Amino acid sequence: MLRQAFLACIVILAARGVDARAEAPPMPMLEALFVPEQDLTVTILQREANWLQGLEGDIDPAHPNYLHKDLVTADDESWRGAGWQSINHLMSDGTPKIHVEETPYLMRVGAVRKTADPKISYVRVFESCAPFYSYVAIGPHESRLFKAWQPIDDFSCYTFYIHFDAERRLDPEAIYRNWGHRTAPPDYKTVYNNANMHLQSRSPTRQNVSGINGAAIQDLAMQESMGPIYDRRQEHLGFSDRAVIFYRRLMLRLIKDNEEGKPLPAQDPALDFQQRGASFTMPADRPWQEVLKWQQEYERSHPVAVPA
Repeated sequence: MLRQAFLACIVILAARGVDARAEAPPMPMLEALFVPEQDLTVTILQREANWLQGLEGDIDPAHPNYLHKDLVTADDESWRGAGWQSINHLMSDGTPKIHVEETPYLMRVGAVRKTADPKISYVRVFESCAPFYSYVAIGPHESRLFKAWQPIDDFSCYTFYIHFDAERRLDPEAIYRNWGHRTAPPDYKTVYNNANMHLQSRSPTRQNVSGINGAAIQDLAMQESMGPIYDRRQEHLGFSDRAVIFYRRLMLRLIKDNEEGKPLPAQDPALDFQQRGASFTMPADRPWQEVLKWQQEYERSHPVAVPA
């Protein structure tokens, strides 16, 4: 089902092309498309916001420190249940140094945070793939999250959340509790919306900064409450917006490249699409791009225990 859904997305995008005679883009060999369905948890969430307005949240590596921070003693309890223990490590530094670079797929974002040891950095890397795919940063042996932002029109979109794990079975109920993104056909809408302020509560019993339950719903509230397309002509972007600035400039350049018939990212048949987010500690004097290597070395030397 997932493979067919993504193929439909690509066909829709091709049909919207300026030249109907143009060859359809190749089917991307994304890892999530080849995971057995029993090892997937897939949610589709309809947003009343432009797809690009939503996707920019995926490439903003500083916002989790504020939007997604819990206020409970066991700060990482909900994330641990969803298979993400590493999320708690980033909470100690809310001002990461942000790096961005273009890739054959689209772009890569690195967020370098300080740790108690000045010789060690905590680095999170997010991978993006054209036209609207993103890999969220995950730590050693953690379940992976691949996202797709399918436009419906200029003012709304579908977000595909594809959770998968190559090493252990997922706990779908724990994932739904943490993310809050359970929906159902035919519209894939959630009960959280602008009309009810996404059920925000400032009750002392609410255990997070935003007053909104679920990481996906916290993102949804930010993206919908500004209106489906926010007027950004008066924006004042700062250092923490570095990845967003890079992305917008890249998109404008790629529009021109497309009009001039130049090659576009993620369409080279030689690409293997073996992308992955990373979230791990590494020597502060090494390039941030090496974090996945350090994480994979740790995973090899600390394999997941196989249940008896």
